Amino acid sequence: MNKLISLLLGSLLLLACSNREQAPEAEGQQCLARARVALMNNDYASAKAQIDTLRNRYPRALRARAEGILLLDSICLAEAHSELDSLRRFSETAQLDRIGRDSVDYNLDVLTQKVRFFEKKLSIDKEKR
Repeated sequence: MNKLISLLLGSLLLLACSNREQAPEAEGQQCLARARVALMNNDYASAKAQIDTLRNRYPRALRARAEGILLLDSICLAEAHSELDSLRRFSETAQLDRIGRDSVDYNLDVLTQKVRFFEKKLSIDKEKR
């Protein structure tokens, strides 16, 4: 009888621990879902904030955090593309002097490099997964 009670209590303890381990993962996945929605709405700040929430509140949600790394790269890439497109449109329509044109060209180069960086980083991170 004592063995049966011990076995039952041990099983309950394992069940409780396994549920506690799954809760952070599920909550971390919810943060990812909210970040994805924000990314689809081009709300990059909110998407990044959700990734930060995931990192700070759910350090044990390992799968969600791994997905969060890829999602953060995607957010940064989309943001860089948006900035680059905006600056290109500005560059095509603005009446700029030589110094203004040089500044815009420099910023276009910087944003182009940023886009390339995140494309490369995202491809490397996907290969590692």
